Amino acid sequence: MALEDYKDLVATVASVTTIAQFFSPIFICKEIIQKGNTKDIDAMPFIGGMVMSLLMLQHGMILNDPAMIPVNVAGFTLNFTYFAIYYLYSHERAVHRAVTVSRLHRPKKLFTL
Repeated sequence: MALEDYKDLVATVASVTTIAQFFSPIFICKEIIQKGNTKDIDAMPFIGGMVMSLLMLQHGMILNDPAMIPVNVAGFTLNFTYFAIYYLYSHERAVHRAVTVSRLHRPKKLFTL
């Protein structure tokens, strides 16, 4: 039996394993939801996941590899969902930070009446 006979099996196992790996940030999202904020949690894993999924999707389209395309569409969708959760829970903190920064940069009064 030649290696060519295992091509579809290897592609299927790799696809399932990769999609399963895309679910690993769900633990970070669970922590965000439990805490109710994103304090001390970086958004880069979600942003990096979206970027890598898009790059690998483009690579799969260039190679016309039918195994890579659905895997990376799923990866982008999941990472976008994780980032949306991150954004929803960080919005209040971002608004608070913007108000604090605007208070620090108020123009000083030149004259007092």
